[in-house]
Amino acid sequence: MRQLIDEGLLVTVPYTGTHVIDLSVDDVREIYSMRVNLEIFAFEQIWERRDDGFHKGLLERHQALTACIDAEDDAASIHAELQLHGFVYEATGHRILIKTWESIRGRLQLYWAAHHRAHGIRGPRREGHDDYVATALGDDLEALRREITVHMARGGSQTEAFLTNRPTVQNNEMTEIKARARR
Repeated sequence: MRQLIDEGLLVTVPYTGTHVIDLSVDDVREIYSMRVNLEIFAFEQIWERRDDGFHKGLLERHQALTACIDAEDDAASIHAELQLHGFVYEATGHRILIKTWESIRGRLQLYWAAHHRAHGIRGPRREGHDDYVATALGDDLEALRREITVHMARGGSQTEAFLTNRPTVQNNEMTEIKARARR
């Protein structure tokens, strides 16, 4: 439980207990902004050092993700997508960057679960990472920066609408607080 609390997935509230966090629209926006900047930074760190091992590793993780998508295994797809995106962080060897990536992985899992529900899918689109992988293995860093920005924004507004409109304890509490404030 301590690890889940450290990752921000559980919150302890005095006198009420420990609860799983509720993913908010603000969380989604923060995850997006961090991921875009972190992933671009990771590629900038490794760009000149990408070798055959990097190419092979990224392609293997992409194939693993595609296999999970084909099997319609949502949980395995989320894990495989984390492995695919996490590969560049690992390849940098940059300890602080890797720790930062690890610190957002849990919330990213929650985001992807909400994203899949919002879009009525079981895992990412099958071709959803083709351009990302091709650009990551290409020779144009600026094109990769653009691809990362676009790749991570796909479906964001629909996921935000899903999170805003779903019935949650937090939404119900906020509605009640706002109603009391108007009285």
